[in-house]
Amino acid sequence: MHSPTTSSKTMKPRNILGFIAGLATFAFAYGCHAASGQSTSISNTQNSEVHNSSQGASQTELAREWGLTPQEWSRFQTVMEGPRGIYSPGLDPLTALGIEAKSEEERRRYAELQVRAERQRIDKELAYQRAYDQAFARLYPNEKVIQLSSNPASAPGSGALTAVKGTGRLAVFVQDSCNACIDRVKDLQNQKQSLNS
Repeated sequence: MHSPTTSSKTMKPRNILGFIAGLATFAFAYGCHAASGQSTSISNTQNSEVHNSSQGASQTELAREWGLTPQEWSRFQTVMEGPRGIYSPGLDPLTALGIEAKSEEERRRYAELQVRAERQRIDKELAYQRAYDQAFARLYPNEKVIQLSSNPASAPGSGALTAVKGTGRLAVFVQDSCNACIDRVKDLQNQKQSLNS
């Protein structure tokens, strides 16, 4: 049987060997990573040189699509590489540049560009929604886009009421300055009615 002091003496060399082996493994892995990073850096540089000419054209096209100059597009990219990109990832160019505008005139310009862009986007989406609604009515003339029940007995005109079960909580929507609405919500709260907020 070994005494505790003998046991601890034999453990020390093992611990040291384990530590050295771990350190060597770490150093080897770090060296491999550094070497691969250098080759990756070289290949990335080569790839970026090849793609710079084609990217220049596409960057110009992207800038034009948003109503921006190539310089403004470059500034947008710089802005999104900084804190703004961390705080608000995925921002569109007009919003990002408007938030980070250097003057009121610049901010106003980006706001006007965005209003025009949003108007065009909404017009397109509404036109598509109208086309969708027409297609649905044409393909499924006897169905509603949204049906609360798949039970044929609850179809309109069948005389049956559609039962929609909820959680027992009310969802209440009010206008900010509607005193009558606020009074009604207070009444519901006094009645201990569960409300979604």
